[in-house]
Amino acid sequence: MKRIAARLLVLSAALASCPSAWATWSGFISTGIGTGVGNPSCAMVASDRVVCAVRSGKSALMVNEFNGTAWGAGKNLVGVVESDPSCTSNGSGDVICAAMATSGDLPASVFNGSTWSTPTQVTAQLYSVPSCAELTAGRRTQR
Repeated sequence: MKRIAARLLVLSAALASCPSAWATWSGFISTGIGTGVGNPSCAMVASDRVVCAVRSGKSALMVNEFNGTAWGAGKNLVGVVESDPSCTSNGSGDVICAAMATSGDLPASVFNGSTWSTPTQVTAQLYSVPSCAELTAGRRTQR
């Protein structure tokens, strides 16, 4: 019994000295008045800015920006989607978000640091949720 108590004491001391044990969570911050369905996807625009996308209650792609202290006004992009979105940074300060449309196409929109582009419809026959991956700054995919 003494051995177990000694181990617990050592474990408690180790956890107390760990910086992550000192952290505290702040309260939740509302992202707006829109209702999101499914899982949101977020990507970093800059060191203190993030954008997120989620499917809205009306199956539109709903996007919003966090500027480091507050969320902006959410915006619904044109089009109807049936999957959760996937967002990533392109490594140069832009964020790309895509989802599967009800037609099986791939609508994608780019946030350039201040505005969202009108979604581009990539003709496809998707059968699952897209998954976006970040490119290194300045790199492009090979065709």
